[in-house]
Amino acid sequence: MARCYYMARQPELGDEIVSSLLCRSDEWLSWINTIKISRRAGSLYNRYTWMQTMEQALVVAEHFERSQFIHQYIKQYELYNKQYQQS
Repeated sequence: MARCYYMARQPELGDEIVSSLLCRSDEWLSWINTIKISRRAGSLYNRYTWMQTMEQALVVAEHFERSQFIHQYIKQYELYNKQYQQS
């Protein structure tokens, strides 16, 4: 939907969606990190889904040159990605 809003020259609405997806992804991934490693097996699906959501939102933001989102969330995305590759 964000992509459609950007293409329709309604960037404010696209920004709302991208911002919401990035914020929610960050919250979920942060929460999953609070779970003991021994109990994370049940959260693998959620972790994968939220990583994919965050990545896609960043891709859309980059494609439509919404750099404020890239600057705000890319380091956190990279950190999560590194953490999850190790576990």
